[in-house]
Amino acid sequence: DDSDYLFTKDKLINYPGRNLHKKRNLLKQFISGYDWSAEIIDDSRIHDAMTILDAWQSAINLPQTATDYLSCKEALTNTVMFNLKGEIIYIDGIAAGFVLGEMISHNVFALHFAKCITHYKGIYQFIYNHFAKSLPSECEWINFEQDLGIPALRQAKETYEPDLMEHKYR
Repeated sequence: DDSDYLFTKDKLINYPGRNLHKKRNLLKQFISGYDWSAEIIDDSRIHDAMTILDAWQSAINLPQTATDYLSCKEALTNTVMFNLKGEIIYIDGIAAGFVLGEMISHNVFALHFAKCITHYKGIYQFIYNHFAKSLPSECEWINFEQDLGIPALRQAKETYEPDLMEHKYR
């Protein structure tokens, strides 16, 4: 429940191997099926990210206190203060997904939040891939953080076949 899922940047850029074939397929379907654009999250795009967050929260049909909704909202509101970096994806000019996180060392980026409108097939595979490509060359690892003991989150993270699982000690 409290171990971080770490992936090499290369894994998210290439989705290599037989076991990640579905990820590559979904990525290709997304790229060929949608007219998309990607923008850096800045003050002018916070409202669009909040719209995605609200749509995501409504779609999962759980109370806000049972998800990371409030934490994500606070992070979006304070991106500059928390030194967070992210990217927002638009499809046909409509905000469809975003990622948000921070460099936690010279070669590790912690991906704190990834929220997408899932009726766009392949959007999560695309957003991880596209954002990994935008990270600095010295960044070797992307930390998807822990699954909080949430079975669906655990399953989703495991399908990307983590390169490392790092247990946290407190």
